[in-house]
Amino acid sequence: MVKLRFEQVGDINTTYNYIQVFVANDTQPFMEISISEDKVLSFVIFFEYYNDNIYLSLENWLEIYEMANSFYPNAIKNGDALKE
Repeated sequence: MVKLRFEQVGDINTTYNYIQVFVANDTQPFMEISISEDKVLSFVIFFEYYNDNIYLSLENWLEIYEMANSFYPNAIKNGDALKE
């Protein structure tokens, strides 16, 4: 199983924070978990940084899901508060 690392990013150019997902020791993310302006959770996979395949187990996908699920309500609340 691949070890994953998650970093939450606050960006003044986006309403909602987002999460970058890394393979543990890599410096480039392979995925972004973000929220669109219409509050839809999305997963963007970056292929341009990797020359090799990334193999994720079911446990990795569940970890990504759990991170997104716990991140979403707080990001919406904080982003909406900043818009007011």
